[in-house]
Amino acid sequence: MADNGCSPNERTYNTIIKGFLNANDVTKALDYLDIMRSQGLAADVNTSSSFLDLLTNPHVNDANKALLQKYFLEHHASSVGFLTVLTARFDQPFFTVEFFWFRLLF
Repeated sequence: MADNGCSPNERTYNTIIKGFLNANDVTKALDYLDIMRSQGLAADVNTSSSFLDLLTNPHVNDANKALLQKYFLEHHASSVGFLTVLTARFDQPFFTVEFFWFRLLF
């Protein structure tokens, strides 16, 4: 893509990240989050929404949720308390915390 003069933007990365999350490939999704941020692009509400959907989806296995939690604990230590609240409520939908998730983690 970049070889053709078209650099990926936030929308491109969000689409890729969401695709990996939908395929339950959390490792690849987190890799692309790192790539996105290393390119100087900021995660936005769409990015946070994709990860929040993963945490609140009762059909996603605990190993993937734990991997996501571990990543944010390692990369965003200030978010530990917030993640603890989220992980304690995996099976409940979150409609009002998305903004706080975005502000704390990204």
